Amino acid sequence: MTATLKDVAALAKVSFSAVSAVLAGRHVRVRPETRQRILQAAQELHYEPSNVGRSLRSGRSHLVACLAHRYDLELLLDALAGAEETLQQNGYCLMLLNYGDTADFDRRLTEIRRQRVDGVIFTMLRDSDLRQRAALFAREVPVVSLFTSCPELPSSVYVDGVALVRQGFKYLLGLGHRCIALTGERPHALETARAVFQENGLPLGSLHYWPELKHFDAGDDILRRYRESTPRPTAVFCYSDETAAGLLRAAASAGIRIPQELSVMGVNNDRIAAMLSPGLTTMAQPHHGQGEAAAEMLLQLMDGHAVPPETVLQPELLLRGSCSIPPT
Repeated sequence: MTATLKDVAALAKVSFSAVSAVLAGRHVRVRPETRQRILQAAQELHYEPSNVGRSLRSGRSHLVACLAHRYDLELLLDALAGAEETLQQNGYCLMLLNYGDTADFDRRLTEIRRQRVDGVIFTMLRDSDLRQRAALFAREVPVVSLFTSCPELPSSVYVDGVALVRQGFKYLLGLGHRCIALTGERPHALETARAVFQENGLPLGSLHYWPELKHFDAGDDILRRYRESTPRPTAVFCYSDETAAGLLRAAASAGIRIPQELSVMGVNNDRIAAMLSPGLTTMAQPHHGQGEAAAEMLLQLMDGHAVPPETVLQPELLLRGSCSIPPT
């Protein structure tokens, strides 16, 4: 049988009101030894607070929703773990909802309203239309943007994309590469890569940009571009580990040795990065830390506190075996 507050009060030999106040975390005048007896009794009885009762008392559902695009679900795993740990420590449950298109996004918002959640974490809000919808929803409950900077919302948590590209390109240049290809549709990545090339006195003609090649199946197309390009790149910076994995597969099938003939760098540090052969050198993004930070910002907003509009985390270069000096 589930233990109740009355059971805890009886075992600790204190009043019901004292137990309720202590276990709810309210600041009341209770002697330290009394507080300790209450906490010990609750532990011995394996007391678990009722979310329903707590919601009725506080006027909160103690539910937080995360609304994510279906394509981003794998990327979310570590971030959700970080967010859930932080929220759980503060008495909240996290529910995940995913969407495919704008109409689906609106349906999910209706469902979130029905659940009467206390806050929402939106992920990957790159589309301006979705940003506006999220901004309107922010008038109803506290919201945070995760993975992307979204000035329309109260707070955003993301990784410094400029630092990510700059660090990766500087590493490749340090190895001696002077012709590099960049894959993936990231305008800031192209601007940053161009700036690094110019800072090092390199011609922009030696920087290739293939924005449409951004999935695993693009590996063969990347190799085709690589063979057709003049000058031919000696390194490829893929703005996702998924794309880099596809390139490594295609290279192996074509008999192109990685990294002896072509260096390959990814972004994210997905689980597959360490499983590839050779292991993938990648710009790791702190997904777990982003989730924790987003949850912390949301908790502050739900408690009525002011938060910084942006929390920017730094990437980390993880060296494995897919990059080396260029061929002579």
